[in-house]
Amino acid sequence: MKKEIAIAKLAKCVKNALPRAGRFILLLLKIMIPISFAMRLLQYFGVIDVIADFVQPLFTLIGLPGDASLVFMTSVFLPLYPAIAVMTSIALSVRQATILAVMCLITHSLPIECTITTKTGSKWWQMVILRISASFLMAFVLNMVMPADETMFALSTPLTDQTTFGQVMKLFALSSLKLAGLIVVIVVTLIFLQTLLEEFEMLNTISKPFKPLMIIMGLPTASALQWLVGNVFGLSYGGAMLIDQVERGYITKKDANLMNWHLSISHSLLEDTILFAMMGIGVEWLIAPRLILAIIVIWSYRLIARIQAD
Repeated sequence: MKKEIAIAKLAKCVKNALPRAGRFILLLLKIMIPISFAMRLLQYFGVIDVIADFVQPLFTLIGLPGDASLVFMTSVFLPLYPAIAVMTSIALSVRQATILAVMCLITHSLPIECTITTKTGSKWWQMVILRISASFLMAFVLNMVMPADETMFALSTPLTDQTTFGQVMKLFALSSLKLAGLIVVIVVTLIFLQTLLEEFEMLNTISKPFKPLMIIMGLPTASALQWLVGNVFGLSYGGAMLIDQVERGYITKKDANLMNWHLSISHSLLEDTILFAMMGIGVEWLIAPRLILAIIVIWSYRLIARIQAD
């Protein structure tokens, strides 16, 4: 009897999860594909290079060479992988590579991820300003506190600029197919898992250990699961789950906006961190500064909101 009940609940989970997952897959694709296409064109026609040249003087203030501006601007408009490719093509010390990596972790894929956060009540321009200003603030602080070290960053490969427009379109098509497949797998898995936890009344059990951490970070305890997803799978997929929670009334837009402010600075602590750690950059510098800054930002945001309310 218990087995039949469990099977019936699983069937119900599949039935409820698939339509919701399909809706969010289409939403993410409608956001990501056009923006990715536009960014590929900007990269091909040299617009990103022009912007990088414009912001180059800022990087001397944070202990980075002018070439680092190209890495930063690539990360702003594109995912981390192209930025890493550019990063390995310039001469950097391990110290400089660490500072630049933290900046990229905060600002990567800005157009896509900031657009996703608007679906849960955050303002696009606020998220952009927050992430760019946070990245430079973090870089300035790290440049002040990190010990001097002239050890050269080991990874270095020549960067070529021989890609034709046809190759750009081919790369875009292939990357879009991979992206679509990844979105389908991850979103279906996340929504089904969430539905399963709800159906078997395990949601509170899973998120309960993280609730004290939410209190310390100034976040609503009801968003513990979304915080976990955002830090394992990234802001885009965490955003998809957050959209679902807002639409179903489990989380208010006010609380979702607060979570967006936190995740915009500190997200994907697993996958993205591993990428840079595998390149020889210390994990402690990749995680702790972002997490500390995100906590400071949230408590500052709450304090300002309370003062304005009074």
